[in-house]
Amino acid sequence: ESLPSWPLYTTPSFFQRDLLNDFLRRYSDGGDYKFVYWGPSGSATTLHSDVLHSYSWSYNVVGMKKWIFHIPELQRDNDDDDGRGEHYNSKQFEVIQNTGQTIFVPATWKHEVINLLETISINHNWITAANVDLSWQCLLTEISSIETELQSWGHIPDLDFAARENMLRGCIGLDVTSFFFMVLVELIRLLSSLYGVDCDESVGEELDSS
Repeated sequence: ESLPSWPLYTTPSFFQRDLLNDFLRRYSDGGDYKFVYWGPSGSATTLHSDVLHSYSWSYNVVGMKKWIFHIPELQRDNDDDDGRGEHYNSKQFEVIQNTGQTIFVPATWKHEVINLLETISINHNWITAANVDLSWQCLLTEISSIETELQSWGHIPDLDFAARENMLRGCIGLDVTSFFFMVLVELIRLLSSLYGVDCDESVGEELDSS
């Protein structure tokens, strides 16, 4: 007799609206942006912003963390490194996260994390309609970097789109084709809901095969 399959945890309701992981679950080979982290006391993650300019949330199963957030300051020019028209100044704040508490990380916010005690945490990166434009900007930045690298190699044809897509997936886990497929699937789901039409798993499969 087979045992029932119980999930290890459930995503909090206000984090469940998730284009990225829902899409990857249905159409990728099993990859996603859901993680469980373990770290001994004193281990740390250095200054960074999250992949794909996604939002992220982090739940402490056990332990204690110190988060240091660096506040972005919007600028009118686009002369910064990543083209988002903002840079990071000296303004920052710290948050202590205890067992059973959840931290939300806004898209593009750089942060450092230090485990003050041995810690196990659950982390998701996710994309919604509110930050999908930032994720597209992230892809554009990576595309520009890839083109610069390819020019230095000198032997990749300008029209070799497949090579560029492979490099994008290797860098950030998503390519241009998958990004637009993800957005299209979500648009179909929203339109189907608006007009009262059932939209099942086969819709995306039909798009994928066309």
